[in-house]
Amino acid sequence: MAVHLNFLLILTGLTGIHSITTVSKMSVKAGDSVTIPCLYDSQYTNHVKYLCKGSTWSSCSYAVKTNQQNSGKFSISDDKSQRIFTVTIKDLTVEDTDNYWCAVEINRGTDVREYFQLLVTRDTPRLYVDHQEITGFNGGEVTINCQHRNRGEIAWCRLGSSCVTTSSRSIDGTRVTISRSVPNVYTVTMSGLRTESSGWYWCAKGDLQMPVHVTVTEQPATNTPGLYVDHQEITGFKGDSITINCHSNSGEIAWCRLGSSCVTTSSGSIDGTRVTISMSVPDVFTVTMSGLRTESSGWYWCVRGNLQMPVHLTVTERPANSKLL
Repeated sequence: MAVHLNFLLILTGLTGIHSITTVSKMSVKAGDSVTIPCLYDSQYTNHVKYLCKGSTWSSCSYAVKTNQQNSGKFSISDDKSQRIFTVTIKDLTVEDTDNYWCAVEINRGTDVREYFQLLVTRDTPRLYVDHQEITGFNGGEVTINCQHRNRGEIAWCRLGSSCVTTSSRSIDGTRVTISRSVPNVYTVTMSGLRTESSGWYWCAKGDLQMPVHVTVTEQPATNTPGLYVDHQEITGFKGDSITINCHSNSGEIAWCRLGSSCVTTSSGSIDGTRVTISMSVPDVFTVTMSGLRTESSGWYWCVRGNLQMPVHLTVTERPANSKLL
């Protein structure tokens, strides 16, 4: 009970009423980029916003400001209609591990700020997603795989709103389902999307968060493909697992390897690699390949009825330095 209460207090701190609201702690891999959203009160709409870097507020230094040109490493943008400014940090190195501050300039007063901690590791991050930008259609659904090596409670939260910590609930009228079919991954599905569902969310695991931006658009006039995947190129580490979402609405399902065999049931294996197929949401079947080996690299495809969609998998060695920060 004490652990659960402590977690709820953390979430309250993240989503409560503040002058600025943002994540509190992130883990990112060296070489990658990350975008951090900062929600501010309406009274600061026309103020200058900036990112400050430093272990304490008194010692931090400007990294980027909205009234200055973006640098190569840091960029900032301000969406005044949503009252959110976002900061992107590119080409991260271990030396970028530090405290950062989302801040608003106050003329003739103390600047308003909120800090977050960024941990940059050479190894797989302790909480990460494949993509920070997700697009869905009005009335449809999106799926986000929150992959983790961190202990603690899980949640899916909306910036400035509420969190879902159980298997099924809603955020601002959008249905949220959380499932855990494979180790070290929990899958968030947002269904019944509306234009108002667009915005910043985050995966939470213990004391870590990873922001994800969801954009909801109108369904194109042309027909949606009968079978499609979010990405045709997938990369995983040796010994880990990867997940592929195959979107389709009719016919028998399968996961096949080019020149080899297929898995048509809920679990099986292809050339020594474990394959699990699940259907936790309508019109999507999720394929998880676990215990990856270098030999697992190659071309595969989703099958639904008489349609196929190729997916290329690349399996690499885990970086030599595997210590967590």
